[in-house]
Amino acid sequence: LLKDSVKKETLENYFEEKYGAEVNVGSVRNLLQRDLLKSTVLSIAISLVAITIYLSLRFHFHYALGTVMTFLHTILMVFGLFVIFHLEINYMFILALLVIVGYSINDTLVSFARIRENVTLVNSDRITKKEFKEICNRSFQEIFMRTIHTLILVLLLMIVLFILNFKGILHFNIAIFIGLIVATYSSIFV
Repeated sequence: LLKDSVKKETLENYFEEKYGAEVNVGSVRNLLQRDLLKSTVLSIAISLVAITIYLSLRFHFHYALGTVMTFLHTILMVFGLFVIFHLEINYMFILALLVIVGYSINDTLVSFARIRENVTLVNSDRITKKEFKEICNRSFQEIFMRTIHTLILVLLLMIVLFILNFKGILHFNIAIFIGLIVATYSSIFV
């Protein structure tokens, strides 16, 4: 621990002398990273349960299952692509996952809200499967361009961050970039 403290001080002094910049060098121990990963997995599991309960009460249990499937698909795809391409999984990646999950759930909830809104417009006590499919298709068509415009605007922001080459948030940008595309198509198809 003392050796790390000396290295940190040496590095900070180097940047201050050479570039006149005040740098704060910090490190996260493996134990802390493991705790962060455990906390993230636990928070995702708790949020899955809470989302399932909320959507079951607010909409229908089938909607909750669709949202959970979208949620899991998005997380597994982003995580899997990071593993395949040997990208570092760090706290910025975990932060990006939480942002992506929020985006995915929001996008899915907008779809479900539109379907529910269009179902209430039908003056029927009982809707057939065919009518429900038509309502779902119409609802999807109504929100499709909104979803695509939102995706394009956020991806443009990510591209600007790539161009500006912010290395400190590179893994965050990559995860968000991949995650937004996956979240958008998974929420649309589910």
